[in-house]
Amino acid sequence: MSEALVLAKAEEQLLELGLKRAAAVLPACVEWAAGHQATYAEFLHRLLETEQEERYNRYMHTRLRMANFPYYAAVHRSGQFFTAKHERVRNWAAENNVELVYTPTHASWLKRIDCHFGPLRKFVLSGSNHEDHKARADSIWAYICWRNKHQRNARFLREKKKIKVARRGTTTEVPL
Repeated sequence: MSEALVLAKAEEQLLELGLKRAAAVLPACVEWAAGHQATYAEFLHRLLETEQEERYNRYMHTRLRMANFPYYAAVHRSGQFFTAKHERVRNWAAENNVELVYTPTHASWLKRIDCHFGPLRKFVLSGSNHEDHKARADSIWAYICWRNKHQRNARFLREKKKIKVARRGTTTEVPL
């Protein structure tokens, strides 16, 4: 297959996927593929990898601009997102005073408190028809006050235990 046909085929597939930016970096990827004797599948993988890396860089740049903290290092908590480990991303982070913090993909600040959301959903939100957000917020606040006063309530503990038992049955790699 000639280089022109490979380019046309790849560009067509990328545009079908809506990846206009990846189509713009086609020549660089073709050059990479020629130097590495890559198959067409490897070539497309490299192209998509480049697209994701570009998106990640744009996302981080936008996030930093919105934060507007010129004197402090921005910290970006990242799951095991492979593009965050690329040299270009690491270099960009170093240049822009951004610290990349890697966490396991199943890590969540909610893990310790998610067993409290089931009872909240059951006792406050299910079957309710709140007039507005303020009424819903008041109901949630009243429930939290009640829960803090009645931490050993049998109904509450039963619901909390159901969720803990259900969570034990799943692997830690499955996010909620």
